Amino acid sequence: MLDETKERPSDAAAMLKRLINDTRWVQPGHAERMNRELRGLLAKATMGMSPIEVAMAVFDWFGHLAISPGKLLELSESIVRKSVELARFGGEALLANEALPGSDTRRMQSD
Repeated sequence: MLDETKERPSDAAAMLKRLINDTRWVQPGHAERMNRELRGLLAKATMGMSPIEVAMAVFDWFGHLAISPGKLLELSESIVRKSVELARFGGEALLANEALPGSDTRRMQSD
């Protein structure tokens, strides 16, 4: 004979089914808002291009560099040279206390 204090397996299954069907884990509309927010951020980051296209272009570029060690060396040298030039220019501008080229200092003066 079945003990009355224990639930029968069919009752437990029905209770579990009710719990699953009646419980909302995500509030209505939240998933769509999350998707919209993420897609908006991706669109800004990729300037409207498909993120898949951007990723494919980056991997293609890296793939070509991987099989072109000479070009990679040239690019590395260019980066170092331009970084040194930029640092030298910045140091000279700080020491000379001059405005950067193209800056309009008149708009910062009071009338």
